[in-house]
Amino acid sequence: MRPARVSLLVLLLAGCATAPPTVKLDSALILDCATPNARVYVDETLVGSTRELNGHKLLLTSGAHRVEVRAPDHFTTYLDVKLAHEVVQKKVALRPVPPGDPGE
Repeated sequence: MRPARVSLLVLLLAGCATAPPTVKLDSALILDCATPNARVYVDETLVGSTRELNGHKLLLTSGAHRVEVRAPDHFTTYLDVKLAHEVVQKKVALRPVPPGDPGE
């Protein structure tokens, strides 16, 4: 193969390798949590606090997601949600850790 063709092939392959994947955010989750300083994780990734997210649509892909809501001095709450091109609203109530209990 000629050097010009090899260079062109390398450039084409490199371009394909760096193309961003297409992600379709076609569903949403709306959280309602009375604990304002709680942190919200979706699929083990921090997405924000309940202060920022309460009542707002959190855009996600359709499919199964694991949602964790964590706050100091509260037990972590876990939600398994399955979205299918829809908006789902979830109320989250965090239980406080009793005084003297080491918690989680």
